[in-house]
Amino acid sequence: MDTRIARASLTHVVVPYKEGRGANRGQGPPQRESLLLTLEDAHGRIGLGECSPPYFGPGSTADIQSDWSALTGSVIPSLLDQQPGSLDSPTVPAGWAQLPLAARAAVDGALLDLIAQQEHCGLAQLLGASRERIEAGVEASVWLDTHPTIVDLLRAMEPHRQEGIRAFVIAIEPGRDLAFVEAACSHCAECLIAVDAKARYSPSDAELFRRLDALDPLWIADPWDSADLDGLAQLQRELVTPICLDATDPEVIRRKACRLARIELQRLGGLTAARHLHNLAAEHQIGCQVATGPELGVGLAQSIAFATLPNCKDPSGLAPSSRWFVEDLLRPSIDLDDQSPGFFRIPTRAGLGHLLDLPCVHQHQVRTESWGRTG
Repeated sequence: MDTRIARASLTHVVVPYKEGRGANRGQGPPQRESLLLTLEDAHGRIGLGECSPPYFGPGSTADIQSDWSALTGSVIPSLLDQQPGSLDSPTVPAGWAQLPLAARAAVDGALLDLIAQQEHCGLAQLLGASRERIEAGVEASVWLDTHPTIVDLLRAMEPHRQEGIRAFVIAIEPGRDLAFVEAACSHCAECLIAVDAKARYSPSDAELFRRLDALDPLWIADPWDSADLDGLAQLQRELVTPICLDATDPEVIRRKACRLARIELQRLGGLTAARHLHNLAAEHQIGCQVATGPELGVGLAQSIAFATLPNCKDPSGLAPSSRWFVEDLLRPSIDLDDQSPGFFRIPTRAGLGHLLDLPCVHQHQVRTESWGRTG
């Protein structure tokens, strides 16, 4: 059976965030610019990948043009007539070493999706899934940025509590921290509260985090600059609560600066790199938190599949696309399980378990380019 890659396409889409998301949450502009990659074999099986470069705060931009140029220049053409490879050794295209990480994530994801289909299994099963469903943020969760007053914070939480949301991530900053978290824990005693410090503090604020620890939050993210790994490792030894840190630098794991390593596929270069980090964290007895930027449906579906791995302890960075974007580019769309509220059910069909909603993609398409054999 011919399993070589016969055709490929790359599509640039721009999908608006819902009102109140995106730019207002420090995620960059009010729309998500992404590239959707398809790799098709001679039997019509299509692997999907997504390139969604992360934004790093207000006013920042992701260079989609650079990713487009890198992928269309030599990378995608070099994949034609190649075998997609295997789970442990996906095909490496020309120019891989120079490819931006988010563009790598697109190629890696499309290859693994195609490999899973050719092996007649779901992507999660190919990766080594240990679960048939995962919690969406310890049941469902909502990120809440800093609010001017405690009353504003509690008021913002209330509609989500009415939806059945149990877990909240409360952002803090100097002057709006301990009292705000205390109020959230007291007012919403049935809820699970996590704390995101956004690296807004310094080692001189260690006592604050000891007092937050006494409130028994789920985790505390980014207490201060992660360049101070020794200081963070010392703080983690003093706390019962896991510290959660971005694990792009594996030294965060090796030096045990946290007990929860945050993994984002786009920032790491895809599923293969994330698997290596997952295994390294497991060796050091550190759990993984799976998060998104957020991405569109393809990237989210890959993150959900990855979150089924045994050392992924916290999926609170995952939420249905409908929380973020005006459109979901997949069918079926990614929603929480009606039979198990607060959970994602892992698709059972081969590969990613979703197809592109082509009319929806066309609606948001900026440009597209195709390669390969016809017929």
